Amino acid sequence: MKKVRYILVTLFTVFAITACEDLIVENLNDPDFDTAFSQPSDIKGVAGGLINTWFMTNHAYQGPGLALWTTADAGTCSWGNAGMQDFGNEPRLVFNNKPSYSNASHFETYYNKIYSALSSANDVLMQTINNNVEMDDGSTPMVNAVAYFVQGLTLGYAGLLYDKGFAVTHETDMTQEIEPSSYTDMVAAALASLDKCIEISKANSFSLPQDWLPGETWSSAELAQLASSYAARFLVFSARNKTEDNATDWNKVYTYAKNGIQKDFAPLADDIVWYSLYQTYSVYTGWAQVDMYVINLMDPNMPARFPTSGLFSDLPNNGQASSA
Repeated sequence: MKKVRYILVTLFTVFAITACEDLIVENLNDPDFDTAFSQPSDIKGVAGGLINTWFMTNHAYQGPGLALWTTADAGTCSWGNAGMQDFGNEPRLVFNNKPSYSNASHFETYYNKIYSALSSANDVLMQTINNNVEMDDGSTPMVNAVAYFVQGLTLGYAGLLYDKGFAVTHETDMTQEIEPSSYTDMVAAALASLDKCIEISKANSFSLPQDWLPGETWSSAELAQLASSYAARFLVFSARNKTEDNATDWNKVYTYAKNGIQKDFAPLADDIVWYSLYQTYSVYTGWAQVDMYVINLMDPNMPARFPTSGLFSDLPNNGQASSA
C-alpha cells in the first residue's frame, strides 16, 4: 500500500511540474515594442499609414468637425446629430464638459484617436531617430519627414481644440511623470515638428507613394509646402481672443503662407480606405444647409441671419440667392 501511495505521489509531482512548464509559453501575439518594430519594413509600413490615420480622424463623423462647422456659421442644422444643434445655437452655449453629455463622445473619441496617430508617429521616430534604424531602400528621409509631419499635425490640432494636452514626442522621457501643456505650448511643439518636416523635405528628393497619399503626386518639395501651410494655419487659428490675435507673429505667418502649397490638398477618396464622413453628412439630404452668413457673403441682398418667422417667403426673391 505504501509503495502504491509513493508511486501516485511521484506521478502527481511529475505531472504538476510538467503542467507548470507547459504554462510558461511565450505569447507571440503580444510582442514588445522592439520586436514589433524590429524590421525596417515594419517601420515603413506604419509610416505609410500615418497620413491616412490623421486624415480619417479629422474627417470622421465621430469627431468635432460637424459641430464646429455650425459654430463657425459655415453651416446650420436643427438636428441634434454630432452636436450640430447645440453648437449652432445663438447665443452660444457654454460647453458641457460632463462625461454624461450626449455629444461627449465626439470630443473624447477625437482626443483618443488623435493621440493614437501621434503615438504611431512617435514610434516611427523612436526607431529611425533615437535608435538610428535605416530603411533598406534608402527611404529613411521620406519616412522621417512624414512622421514629423503627422507628429506636428496631431499636436497642432490637439492644441487648437483642447485647453490642455500632452506634448509627447519621441524625445519625451516616458519614465517621468508628464505634466499637461497649455494649448499655446501644444501649438509651439507642433510648429517645431512641422519645421523638422520642412527641413528634411527640402534637403532630400522623394515622392510620396500613392498608397501613402493617393491622387496627385506629392514631391518632397510639395510636402514641405504642405507642412508650411499647416504651420501658418496653426499660428492663426490658435489665437482665442483679440489679445492673442494681436500678439500673433504675423511676419512668421506670412513666411509660412508664402512658402505654402500651390495646389489643393485633396486625397483621392475610394470610399474604402480614404473618405470623409464630415463631407458626407454636411451635405446629407434633409440634414444641414449652408448658413445664411455664407449666403450673405455671396449675395449681399440676402440677410446674414434667417428670418425669425422661419419662412423662406420672408427672404428677398423668395430665398433665391443671386450673384447679379
